[in-house]
Amino acid sequence: MYDNLEYILNVLKEENFMPGFAEWWKETHFSPLGARLESSSRCNSNCLHCPRELMTRSQIEMTREIFLKCVDSLTLAPRHVHYLFLHLNGEPLLLDIDELCWRINYAKEKLPNTVITFFTNGQLLTEEVSLKLIGTRLDKLSISFNGGTKEDYENIMKGLSFETVYNNIIKFVELNNEKIETATMLLPQKANEHSIAKYFELFKGKGIDDVGGAGINNIGGTIDAKHMRLDGQYHAGSPNASCWRTFTDVNVMADGRVCACCQDVLGNIIHGSVSTDPLLDIWHGDSLTRLREEFLRGNHPNLSSEFEMCNKCDFMESLAPGYKWWR
Repeated sequence: MYDNLEYILNVLKEENFMPGFAEWWKETHFSPLGARLESSSRCNSNCLHCPRELMTRSQIEMTREIFLKCVDSLTLAPRHVHYLFLHLNGEPLLLDIDELCWRINYAKEKLPNTVITFFTNGQLLTEEVSLKLIGTRLDKLSISFNGGTKEDYENIMKGLSFETVYNNIIKFVELNNEKIETATMLLPQKANEHSIAKYFELFKGKGIDDVGGAGINNIGGTIDAKHMRLDGQYHAGSPNASCWRTFTDVNVMADGRVCACCQDVLGNIIHGSVSTDPLLDIWHGDSLTRLREEFLRGNHPNLSSEFEMCNKCDFMESLAPGYKWWR
């Protein structure tokens, strides 16, 4: 297996990079902290904050063969993977539910210390689907719910039903009986700013473990996030900081190609494919090593042309200066 440890350590020394990072990387470089496997690249919604209409890559479900290659590779990691998301950019419940349940159990059997989880928009979370998921070894389920009123929700999450998804969530929690950790997530934005408080009221006291939210990013420069954000959002971070996703997560699209991160909806940066190379070899491979080096040398937002998406990305604006993401 290709080992990039000494190369990156030399870069860190040359750049006099942040104290403590080198010691952290000596452990983390062996294997990612987390992985995302795209169960399906299709989606049954067309949300305002998602650039899916620009997608030209295949909209398909990940085959079991690709899934097995990924999970089996991760079992060989020298240190355990902390979390495994069975989604990336798409609705995972579009994968056959029995197949998804089989994959959840297989992943947990092979990676017993890893948190197995995924995000869903909840439209397909019927009672039958809920019961099947509750019967698996899934650790956590998160449901996107981007509005506190029907008007705001359906304006943002186009193609979905406010009532259907809300009732699906409440029913899942009722059936779940606290077996699987649950969360609802809202992206605060101008399109729902007047119903954010109502969103929290909707789920207050309903038995959901985490009712929270995040914020809008520009998804690698593909959407106009600045005009969608609420005033005051993301003013403390720096868009030019070294992106932690490059050092912590590996992301596999439904067709087996490894892309930059979950912001790479269009698949603009490809580090390799599990169809031809083991996932951990790609993690250590030349493409990811070059991207990490350019970040460490402070080249962002003037990275090489092959990493142009990262130059346009504003994700690191969401992290305040001095935040020690490697600890």
